[in-house]
Amino acid sequence: MSHDRPDTPERGSAEELGLGHGAPTLPGVSAIPAHPPTVAGAIVRPARESAWPTAIGVISIVFGALGVLWGLYGAATPWLASFFSGFTPDAPIDMFAAMRKWAWWLAGLNGACVLAAIALLIAGI
Repeated sequence: MSHDRPDTPERGSAEELGLGHGAPTLPGVSAIPAHPPTVAGAIVRPARESAWPTAIGVISIVFGALGVLWGLYGAATPWLASFFSGFTPDAPIDMFAAMRKWAWWLAGLNGACVLAAIALLIAGI
């Protein structure tokens, strides 16, 4: 016969052991029953929670946040071209002409990237 002693370490809660919700437990007393099962059927071990959803969620949050920042910067870049052109030496060709010509397309595509990054961020959270 097994007696639970107060100095016996806790061996798990009733939910962890698959005993069902609301199984009576006392502080310092193990939740493992001292009798065999009273219901016919297989004894099922509780499933352990997998760690990969947490890892995927964290990666999604990081990539989503970086994607939002990258997309916002990319959408604003065509209008910042005049600011950036002040840092380049005079050249025989205007390197920022194409950026100014396609500014609305660039902003629209980067806006779509921001929306995708926000979706990734929400999915990760």
